Amino acid sequence: MDYVVQYYKAFYEQNINIDIIHCDSDFSKYKVVLSPLMYMVKEGMDEKLKAYVKNGGRFVTTVFSGIVDENDLVHLGGYPGKLRELLGIWVEEVDALPADKRNSIVMANGTVPLSEVMANSGKPPSEEGGARRAGVGFDSEYPCRMLCDIIHPEGAEVLATYGSDFYKGIPCVTKNTYGQGAAYYVGTFPDDSFVTHLAQNILAEVGISPEISPVAGVEITKREKDGVEFNFILNHNTDSTATVDIGADTYYDILSGEHYTGEVEMQPRDVLVLKKKPDYAEIKNYLTPHKYGKPIFSGSGVDGTYNKHGVDCPFVFRHNNKFYMLHVGFDGIGYQTALATSNDLLDWQELAVVLTRDNNKNWDSVGAGGTWILKEDDSIHAVPTLKKVDGKYWMVYHSYPDEGYEAGPAQIGLAWCEDEDLLTWHKLEKPIFSYKDGAEWERGGLYKACILEKDGTYYMYYNAKNNKPHSWHEQIGMATSKDMLNWTRHEGNPIVPTVPDTWDAWFVADPYVVHDGNKWVMYYYGFNRKTAQEGIAYSYDMFNWTKYDEPIISSGKGYNRNITHPFEIAEHELDTQFAHKPSVLKWNGILYHFYVASRIYREGDKGKGLWNDFRSVTVATSKSL
Repeated sequence: MDYVVQYYKAFYEQNINIDIIHCDSDFSKYKVVLSPLMYMVKEGMDEKLKAYVKNGGRFVTTVFSGIVDENDLVHLGGYPGKLRELLGIWVEEVDALPADKRNSIVMANGTVPLSEVMANSGKPPSEEGGARRAGVGFDSEYPCRMLCDIIHPEGAEVLATYGSDFYKGIPCVTKNTYGQGAAYYVGTFPDDSFVTHLAQNILAEVGISPEISPVAGVEITKREKDGVEFNFILNHNTDSTATVDIGADTYYDILSGEHYTGEVEMQPRDVLVLKKKPDYAEIKNYLTPHKYGKPIFSGSGVDGTYNKHGVDCPFVFRHNNKFYMLHVGFDGIGYQTALATSNDLLDWQELAVVLTRDNNKNWDSVGAGGTWILKEDDSIHAVPTLKKVDGKYWMVYHSYPDEGYEAGPAQIGLAWCEDEDLLTWHKLEKPIFSYKDGAEWERGGLYKACILEKDGTYYMYYNAKNNKPHSWHEQIGMATSKDMLNWTRHEGNPIVPTVPDTWDAWFVADPYVVHDGNKWVMYYYGFNRKTAQEGIAYSYDMFNWTKYDEPIISSGKGYNRNITHPFEIAEHELDTQFAHKPSVLKWNGILYHFYVASRIYREGDKGKGLWNDFRSVTVATSKSL
């Protein structure tokens, strides 16, 4: 058993995953199959191994293999029995050494260590230009013991010979090329260093390398589920730290919530469970990890004002040498839309309500929530400014039919403005986009939308809900138009769906879309029926989106993940309940990510929500302010 473990350990300590499999298992999914001391070879196993190696596999076996069948009857025709053709050798006899006696394995052709070979050639032995000759990647000599096969090659390449005794110079390690693969035979009991170097050689030959380089005393195991990789890293050292180089990729530790890259120092008996983020490089330039932590704009708390209970849905842009924030206020009846201004993006002053409630009994008479104004340039690197089409600025808004908080299924409309002070807006008579024409996933009503123009086509991203009161899901869809009035839904909607049992399992909502060259970036928020957090997705064609699988702005400290309702939360950070509803802007090299924060109402807060919450606009940035 120790001999079998020796081979297992040699590969395992290279941080290579090894399966213990049955002889009836499918070998084809493995690049290397190890079977030390394969004493018993049952009927048909030789043909199965030949087929495996012929198709490119590497098979490794050792002394005392191929001796008997499954009934413990000796195979006739000489050793290694039915493995003779595959291994390309004949074993004449076995010399058994006394316990205190040693022979040696002498490698062919004056070999050098594998590390030196790789450093000099830069390529594994299997590649063009890499070292290929027999024995390369080994030391020149290793001790061996106990059993020594007297081997006669029958087509196999000799990798090493014995160093002493009457069989000095006789082969002891061979490699037989068979079809597209090869079969290795080790005819003695070597020391650990030989088996380690053999493992390194074979792994290099088949192109297997550890994701994370080995470290003494540290166990590193990779597992995969649903296409996601996890690396379990355990520092077994009891009295010393260990430095593990996890490389240039970024990993997320699911135990602590921290992100790691490069060298990671682990304390004695420390444990990491790292989830690989292959798409982190795609989104890292769009992250804003520095929370400002204070409200920059909030409701009034005053009866009769548009924002008595709070503010929502910021959209920040620059106009006439000032910053403007389009936003929504809630007064207990419905939404109304207003503007605020600022000179520094942090100190905001109310300007005016620009979409008000009216009594004309139209589809949007209860209120209008403006969420976006058509921009001149949708690049994330361009400061957002407004674009005129047909001499007008265009705002997209949504409206609910009934009084109350988001009461009834909303539809989407457009409003326009010609004057440069942005105070006089005119709503079109009819909605431009309705849930009534949509699929089942959006039949419960529409929410926030953003509209972009590219090469003469308008793209509208919007979130909508299904018609399941008290348990609905919100997801993001897309539609296109040539005139902003007549829209065609994308056949693949919803293009950014919810995913069960994740942080955005119930809502994927409020898209804010920009581009960085040919890459499109969507900020959104996700909700799991407990808390809302900001997320991000990216696309190279505007239709097919890849979501980053963790929040990029998490809800604040104090959130209790065992709560049954989102408002049963301790009074802690500004965004303890919700961190959601994005708007982004880059200014002086800093990316500002505006969002709506929510926590339990405290005495003195401006604006008390219907659920005893305090809702305000705050910001997170790419650099600390």
